[in-house]
Amino acid sequence: MRLIGFASLVVFVFALSGCSVRMQNLAGAAEEALFGNDDVVLTEAEIADLPYAAAYFDTETSGRIVAVLDRATELQRVYRTGGEEAFVTRFGRVISSSNMPGVPLYTSDWASDPLSCWVRQTAAQHTESNCHNSWQRTVELGNYGSNVLRQIKVSSTFEVAAQQTYRHPDGTELQATKIVERGVFAGENFSNEFYAVNGRVVFAKHYLSKDLGYGILQEIKPFNGDL
Repeated sequence: MRLIGFASLVVFVFALSGCSVRMQNLAGAAEEALFGNDDVVLTEAEIADLPYAAAYFDTETSGRIVAVLDRATELQRVYRTGGEEAFVTRFGRVISSSNMPGVPLYTSDWASDPLSCWVRQTAAQHTESNCHNSWQRTVELGNYGSNVLRQIKVSSTFEVAAQQTYRHPDGTELQATKIVERGVFAGENFSNEFYAVNGRVVFAKHYLSKDLGYGILQEIKPFNGDL
């Protein structure tokens, strides 16, 4: 893994503040340092100094990158990388993306995903009960510009595993609730894992597509609205 300099990350983070040109005109050195082919690792001190919420993202076929939180709604988070790539998450699950081949373009019926209920149950003041344990949706893959799209029916079931200690990239040890989702994606059996702490997902490993396999989203610095 490659240990990057914090100065390069700061160049990227402050480029994000450019509103209409938010992800353009990034310094080439910063983009290469953060979003090259090698895995990226930040030290605990660098994470503490980050001015923005951020997460690691990688797949079975690609190295780890740093994605910075660009926008947040009540339940969705929009992350961007150093180029034109972007993806949307909901409780740690990637439900849509742009310019990221193999990552779902769109997930139907995302509002009915039982994962949200199971995650909310880990909050200290949770009000969720009787969470559903199954979900069916359609995942769209491809490229809108090429007119080559695939729609795949996916079904899955959920269960809660025992709590376990999870070491956050910032060095904090957390007691996390492991939520397991099992299902079938285009004939492939999958088993997803989501680690929830006080109503937020700090680590998620879930199946994206046959091309990429599993994707891993790991919180580096949390969004203040999730704390």
